[in-house]
Amino acid sequence: MKLKKFCFLIISFIILPSNLQAQMSHFFSDEIINNIINEISGEKALHNTIMLTPFERNRTEDEYTGMFRESELTLKKLKEYGFSDAKVEKWMLPSEEWDGETAELWMVGPEKKKICDYNELTACLSVGSSNADVTAELIDVGIGTSEKDYEGKDVTGKIVLSTGMATQVYELAVLKKGAAGIVIYNNTPVSLEHPDQIFWNPLRLVKKGEKAKSFAFKLTRRQGYELMEHLSQGKVTLKANVRIKYYPKKIEVPTAVIHGNGDTEQEIIYLAHIFDTIPKQGANDNISGSAAILEIGRAIIKLLKENKIPPLRRSIRFLWIPEVTGTSAYFKKYPNEISKLIGGMNMDMVGENLKLCNSIFRTRQTPHSLPSYINAVFRHTGELALNLETRLVAVSGTRDHFYYRFVPYESGTDQLVLNDSYLRVPTLFFGCWPDNFYHSSTDLPDKTDPTMLKRAVFIGLYGGLIMGCAAPDDVIKIASEVYTLSKENVSAEIRKVTTMLNNAKPDELAKTLYKGNIFINEVYNRETKAIKSLDVFTEVRDDIKKHINETTASLRNEEKNSLKYIQNHYKLLCNLNKISEEKYILSEYEKKLEKTIPVKIISRSQMLEDVFAKPSYKSFTPWSAEYEEVFNFIDGKRSVLDIVNVMEAQFNRPLAEEVGKYIEILKEAKYIDYKY
Repeated sequence: MKLKKFCFLIISFIILPSNLQAQMSHFFSDEIINNIINEISGEKALHNTIMLTPFERNRTEDEYTGMFRESELTLKKLKEYGFSDAKVEKWMLPSEEWDGETAELWMVGPEKKKICDYNELTACLSVGSSNADVTAELIDVGIGTSEKDYEGKDVTGKIVLSTGMATQVYELAVLKKGAAGIVIYNNTPVSLEHPDQIFWNPLRLVKKGEKAKSFAFKLTRRQGYELMEHLSQGKVTLKANVRIKYYPKKIEVPTAVIHGNGDTEQEIIYLAHIFDTIPKQGANDNISGSAAILEIGRAIIKLLKENKIPPLRRSIRFLWIPEVTGTSAYFKKYPNEISKLIGGMNMDMVGENLKLCNSIFRTRQTPHSLPSYINAVFRHTGELALNLETRLVAVSGTRDHFYYRFVPYESGTDQLVLNDSYLRVPTLFFGCWPDNFYHSSTDLPDKTDPTMLKRAVFIGLYGGLIMGCAAPDDVIKIASEVYTLSKENVSAEIRKVTTMLNNAKPDELAKTLYKGNIFINEVYNRETKAIKSLDVFTEVRDDIKKHINETTASLRNEEKNSLKYIQNHYKLLCNLNKISEEKYILSEYEKKLEKTIPVKIISRSQMLEDVFAKPSYKSFTPWSAEYEEVFNFIDGKRSVLDIVNVMEAQFNRPLAEEVGKYIEILKEAKYIDYKY
């Protein structure tokens, strides 16, 4: 009898509690989530990836004089799927576009053998190479980027064999030492596993408009070692024939809209760079991102038509752009669209077969200079995708675990334009990293997984729906996600600061406390702004607005207790180390930074357009997250020391000298000025 009762209770627990089981997400019903899962297609996204970039190819002349193939095919799909306002925006630029027409590299001694052909494998010629018809001896210079590599070697009139970056080798071997040309083979760690891969290695010249005076061929590791073997046995002679052409440079941006119901003029935006550089194409970087946002739009349109998702209150804008330059050009032409945007999603490298590419799918948050509710929305969405991973599987895709991370801000692509301190559109960056086939001849559709595409599409679509459909009553749901993420971030910062104190040497404790107090203050400032960013939903109910304000005040009140905890921790460590408590005194360099207040003269987008014309930038990459944030934090109010402190809070390493030097370079380049 007892056994029967026990079995009845177990069966009842399994059968009865459908009303007690947690809903998958508090934003939309399980039915709507099921509708989304059943509609989105990893296969369709893969088909569009293959359609747009079946292989890296040599573009035809009519693409330069007419429309690029990717733009034409994307526009066709936009019309087929029923997007509104589908068109290709076009701008002509006052510069030229390099195009390789034909190029062959032959070994003509000690034997005759074709090494590579541009029309067979376009990756074999560096973008920027010049016309050439050269027959010359080959000489090995190792990496080829330092003077030591050339000691005891006369490379004048010869072709150098190296493993370095093309631009650096060119500047030293060709411009300084008179070499006739360059051959570079892939000697990266990845090439050990993939010896037939050619790494993308362009000639990037410092001055605007400058054209190379020579060529650079790129080979696989296997080919490089074969040439090394020949060199070990005697003289090797190569023949290089290159024909290139320059066309008027243009920017093409396929764009479309899914209109909201008219309740608000607000919009959200999806973007993906469909062009990395014009001569280079890659399946995962970034046709996969372009295909993903195309699939997001297709699925939303179909689900709306079938009434399987709620109506959109906000319009959704889609952009397929040349990386960074297209985003800047578009919003320079349409600056009024910025004020409508409440958030953006940049899809970049989202289709990788994670195991094959050695990748993890990452959702990168907005930078500390732009705290936003959008981070919490997509933290929720990513966790939901993890919970649904066994259902987010394409029929022809892998059944692999979803390797996923929700990580701090990272730089490198189009979200940097929207997160810029001038535009301030909070935009997340989704993509897989690392990738064994990134920027190489092997970035082909066989490395793309329709299951990963389906998961990326789900994350992008679901988070976009939360933002696009949110009604005044729904803001409380977003607020709860923001508050819980803010609490976690505060706790993580307190843990970080106490760890810093625990690890500090006795004579470093005072400075560590000084930094720790700044970090604690900064995290409360940042998280308060994240909660306040909910104000973007302008129709928030008064009672919800009151709740948000009270939540913000409550969070700020906790700051005093956190600072007190850190102070007490410091005191205890002083006692344990038998030293007296001290107040940190700024160094002379820090005092100098404290008195200097930088002021912007131009926007970051303008700076990026001009950056390679400034030789002083050669040792500083403008693409790093650190340098983006320096520029974003320059507001005419913060001193350089203030900027150093908020930067160190974000990047967790000493940055005073680096930031100080970078700001001096910005001043020298006339991108900023000082006030004292």
